[in-house]
Amino acid sequence: FALSATAVIGLVGLGTEGGLWVLTRRNAQDAADPAAYAGAVRLAYAQAALGQSFASAKTQAENTARDTVARNQFPANQAWTDVEVNIPPVNGPNAGNNAAVEVIVRRTAPRLISSLFLTTNPTIGARGVAALTNNGPACLLANPPAGGNVTGQLLFGGSTNVQAPECLLASNSPLSNAINFTGNAATVNAEGFVSAGGCSGCNDTRVTTERGVTIGMPTENPLANRDGGLQSFVNSVGPFNSSSCAPAIFNITAEGIVISPPPEGKAYCGTSFNNVPASSAAMPWIFDPGNSTACFCFYSSNTNQSQSAVSITSSGSVVIFRPGTYVFYNSSLNINGGTVNGTGVSFVFTGSQQGGSYQAGGPNIGANATVHLSAPLDGQGHPSPLLDGILFYRDIRATNGNSQGNPVVNINGGPSVTLAGGMYFPNSYVKYSGSLDTNICSVLVGGTIEMTGNSGLNVSNCQQFGSITPMTKIVRLVE
Repeated sequence: FALSATAVIGLVGLGTEGGLWVLTRRNAQDAADPAAYAGAVRLAYAQAALGQSFASAKTQAENTARDTVARNQFPANQAWTDVEVNIPPVNGPNAGNNAAVEVIVRRTAPRLISSLFLTTNPTIGARGVAALTNNGPACLLANPPAGGNVTGQLLFGGSTNVQAPECLLASNSPLSNAINFTGNAATVNAEGFVSAGGCSGCNDTRVTTERGVTIGMPTENPLANRDGGLQSFVNSVGPFNSSSCAPAIFNITAEGIVISPPPEGKAYCGTSFNNVPASSAAMPWIFDPGNSTACFCFYSSNTNQSQSAVSITSSGSVVIFRPGTYVFYNSSLNINGGTVNGTGVSFVFTGSQQGGSYQAGGPNIGANATVHLSAPLDGQGHPSPLLDGILFYRDIRATNGNSQGNPVVNINGGPSVTLAGGMYFPNSYVKYSGSLDTNICSVLVGGTIEMTGNSGLNVSNCQQFGSITPMTKIVRLVE
């Protein structure tokens, strides 16, 4: 009996010891997972939001992970505890992923009954891996540039009605009202909101989302890597002044008045078209860059829309922009009437430095016009591949016309307006009421974006335009 009792007591003791090992394993996992997550958040935030180098972000992430492990009762300075942080992970499917953090927690357990058959103390460990992953595409991204004079907010006011059921609406502003609803009449139907700051009014009953609001990582701007090249491109344009204006080079055909690019170093101004015969003015005007390498440039002494080098206001006007790039220097594109069509076109707005700041115009599109414009497809941007997929671009250095009441960039679309491709206004206040067509690719990236009127947005079929779609990010446990 004594022998049997000893055996039973031994088995109970061994079972208890095994239970302690299981508990230690679970506690280690509960420490490794949040540590990996916290480290990955810090790694991503330091780079995306603070603009720090990978090396600096890595050091911060390692410290954050170790601190989180210690707060969960596994301090690394204990003789029986070992904490390993790897950035990138060295094992598993995320090995080599610089956006992932691997945390391994090990604890040496003292032997009790197990010392009868174990020669060394067992090591109990757990491993967690977290990584920055894609969270879905955004069709709207308000993104404050470094040193810019815009806030990066996404604003909804008045009686705006936004339909974006298959894409996210994002702001990279750190403000508590980075996404902000003012008044009580705005209606939004979107897949969700993503904010690097906060969201004010996003829980209103008039706001319908499938995924709600995500507060977290800044959204990736896919066009940011073009900023330097686009600046070099606009630097090659001009400078122009009143003496740069050239008379229109045109040919009257059965299709209409075909206008060729101005001579090298020249631009078209508002007076350039005075030589077009009045008798043919009712014909369609066709701007045709052809195969010319000359800049199809327009110049005005003032960025005010009413003084634009190209101003289309008559209801009977028909204007066609053939494939190519059209540069507006100190000038806006004003469309408030008529019919305007263009496929494979890019409109670039730049200008001169005045009073210590750069001046540039922008697109001013009214709801009374019929407008169908689409950007060049991937690989078809001319004269530069930097313009692949870009319909509108405004010089990042331009700081004028950013007032909330009457900004230079004012797109007031309607049922007869379709704008396909990327619209990139990196340092601009954008007032936008786009197309109601949710079947086309419409992507808008601006310094601050104010939604007005009725808009439909979508990222369907954006692949044809190349890498123009912002991708929201989120940190997840992946192993």
